[in-house]
Amino acid sequence: MPVQAQVIIYTRPGCHLCEEAKQAIAAARCADQFTLTEIDIDTDTKLVRRYGWEIPVVSIN
Repeated sequence: MPVQAQVIIYTRPGCHLCEEAKQAIAAARCADQFTLTEIDIDTDTKLVRRYGWEIPVVSIN
């Protein structure tokens, strides 16, 4: 049985590009092939420093 990919999307509230990225992921219709985790960067100061305004960021495995 193949291992599912882990997809992480780093977002923040009110980010319209984040919403578009989530919609694009959903539109791919392959959710059975990966697990999706959404992380709000505003909950972690290290993530805010790392990503700032460069969101959304999508990380795979």
